[in-house]
Amino acid sequence: MAPKNKNLGIEEVLKKGFSDSLATNEIRKITGYKCTKYIVTGMGVKTDHWVSKDVKGYREYSAAKEKMEKKLNKSPSMEKFGMSGISSKEGFPVMTVTDMMGMKSTNTLKNIQKKTLSKSLFKIPEGYKLIEVKFPTQ
Repeated sequence: MAPKNKNLGIEEVLKKGFSDSLATNEIRKITGYKCTKYIVTGMGVKTDHWVSKDVKGYREYSAAKEKMEKKLNKSPSMEKFGMSGISSKEGFPVMTVTDMMGMKSTNTLKNIQKKTLSKSLFKIPEGYKLIEVKFPTQ
């Protein structure tokens, strides 16, 4: 799949968005999960997402990602960047294969566990300061 925005100038890309996604009919069993392939391209990067709804924790993942997508997509610039990738409704990522300028990276789910995490992991570090960053607006 060739990205729609391949030959556009920066102004056109900002107007149209950075990312395209394509659902495929390709199905493969990966680490025991029946996965469907989705292809996401943008800004010179192509990523094959192999996702499954059979992964333990998929419902929780989908609910959390949906909340995040809603927040990200409230920002017009984030929506144009295609920051949310493929929808969490399609499945849990079991394997991603990213090709950026000829360099490939593959990430594969090997083990997933539900655990109770210590509250101390989420404690704000001593001396932390919140700094507001202002972005230029048009």
